[in-house]
Amino acid sequence: MEAYRRVLAVAPSSAETRLQLASTLARARRLDEARQQAELATETELPDLRVRAHELLARIAVAKHEPGSARVHAQRVLEVDAASAVPAAIEGRLLFERGRFDEAIEWFATAAARADSPVLELHLWRAEALLELERQAEAEDALLTELRLFPESTRPYTTLETLYHAQARDDEIAPLLSDMTGRLRTPDAFDSAARLWASLGDRARPAAARAESRQLSTARPAIPAQ
Repeated sequence: MEAYRRVLAVAPSSAETRLQLASTLARARRLDEARQQAELATETELPDLRVRAHELLARIAVAKHEPGSARVHAQRVLEVDAASAVPAAIEGRLLFERGRFDEAIEWFATAAARADSPVLELHLWRAEALLELERQAEAEDALLTELRLFPESTRPYTTLETLYHAQARDDEIAPLLSDMTGRLRTPDAFDSAARLWASLGDRARPAAARAESRQLSTARPAIPAQ
C-alpha cells in the first residue's frame, strides 16, 4: 500500500493508481480509507475507470452493510454502462447477506447471463451461496470458473482450500496453494498461503511464505503515464 501512496505523491492525478490503492485497502478491510480513494477516482473523465470506481464503492457498501449506498453506486455504473451486469451481481450479494441464498443464486445467474465481460467475484459469490445450501459440487465448479476467469484472485483459492479440507481432500490442498503462490506472486497470496499452511500444521512453509510476502511488499509499482 505504501508503494502506491508513493506513486500518488508523484502522480496525484492517476485514477488507475488510486483505484489500485483503494482495492488493496479494501482487501485489507480498511474500508473507510478504501472508500475515500475510490470516491476520488470517480472524478476521472475516463468511463472505464469511473465504472470500476463505482463498482468498488458498491462492493465496499455491501461489506459495510449499507444496501442503499450499494444500490446507488450500482446505478451509477448503469449510467455509464447500460449493459453492465454489476447491479445484478450486487443485488445478489445483498440478498446473500440477508441469508436469502436461493434468491441470491438467481440474481447471480442473471448477472452471468448479462455479462459481456466477466464480473470479479460473481462466481465466487455464487459458490458461497451454494455452500450455504450444501451444494458442494456446484460450488466447486463455480470456484474453478472464478479461477479460470480471474486467476489473479486469492479468495477462490482460499475458499477451495476450506472446501477441500471439509471434504478430507487434504492431498489436493498443497498443489492448490503452490499454484496460487506460483501464479500470483503477490503479498496477499503469500500471506494467505502462510495462514493456510499453518492451519494444516506445516511448520516450515508459513515462515517462507511470510518472508516472500515481506519482500514483495517493498516492490515499487511503475508510475502510470499521465
